[in-house]
Formats: sequence, C-alpha cells, structure tokens
Amino acid sequence: MKKLALLVLVVPAAVTAFCFLNGAIGYLTGTASLWSVGYPGPEFGNLDPQYRVHRQTSGCIVMGPELLTHAANNAAVALMTTLFGPMRGTYHGPYPDREQARAALAASQHKLSLEALRAQVHGAQDCAGLRALYPPQFGMPAVRCAEFRESTLVLGFEGHAVLRAREDGAVYARYVIGADQALLPR
Repeated sequence: MKKLALLVLVVPAAVTAFCFLNGAIGYLTGTASLWSVGYPGPEFGNLDPQYRVHRQTSGCIVMGPELLTHAANNAAVALMTTLFGPMRGTYHGPYPDREQARAALAASQHKLSLEALRAQVHGAQDCAGLRALYPPQFGMPAVRCAEFRESTLVLGFEGHAVLRAREDGAVYARYVIGADQALLPR
C-alpha cells in the first residue's frame, strides 16, 4: 500500500518536473511556447504580448493531465521571461494592441500593392521602402501601411492587420480588426 501511495505522488511530480524543464530548456534554446487547450482562433498564432513566445494547443479534448503538464511548462516560460527578459529569436520591440493597430492604419496615407501582405519583406524597413517595392496598382485593391513606434510595420486590408518587425520583416501578429470598408478604401 505504501508503494502505491508513493507511486501516486511520484508520477505526477515527475511529469510536472519534466514539463517545467521542457519549458525552461525551450526558453534557453529559443523554441518555448505557451501550452493551452482548445481550438485555435484566428489570432492564436500571434506572439504572446507579455512573454513574447508563440502558443501551442494540445487540441479540443481535455484528457486530464493538462493541469500538470501545461501549467508547469507555462510557469517555466513565465519565470524565465521574468528573470531574463524575452526569449532570444523573438520580437522584442513595441507591440501594438488591436486598437492601436486600427488607429495607426486609419491615420496612414501609405498605400501598397496587395502583394505586400504575403511577400517576404527584407530590405524595406519603412512604408516608403515597401511602397517602392510594392507600388499600388491602378484599379486594384490597396493595402494600408503604418509605422508604429519606429519598430513595427502595420499592414492592413479589409478588416485584417499584419504586424511585421521593421528590423527583419518577420510577421509576429495578425489581428482581425473588423470589416470597416471606410477604414481601408481601395
């Protein structure tokens, strides 16, 4: 009976410790993610604004051990980020929220070709540089481009915004900001 009681205590503790180590090692190697459950929504792939790591889901069906595994991994990521700052290899600059992205796009006068949303952007670190690479085409839909606090390019088209790091062009977030046609006229 004592062996069974010991086993009941040791196995969950070992699983929790393993998942905590997984989160810490992931942070150190630049591969950490926050674990969650459920179906991912349209903004699930965004970099977490607080911890600057991506999210990962174990799916819609909760089996039970997620309380041990997910909480331990996420605690390690939170602790490492609190102690040492954002994980290496992730975006560290200002991160506009949905409303700030919407406001930046509404105030922008820069228009680009629709191709700029999907293109790998290297070498263009501002909206003027992007416009030179992807000029708007007459009679075609246009994308708005705004600069946010000198670190982020916000590209928007028909209710969607894409946040790109100016330094390397990497997309770190996508927002659904509504289908306001007046906000992004063609």
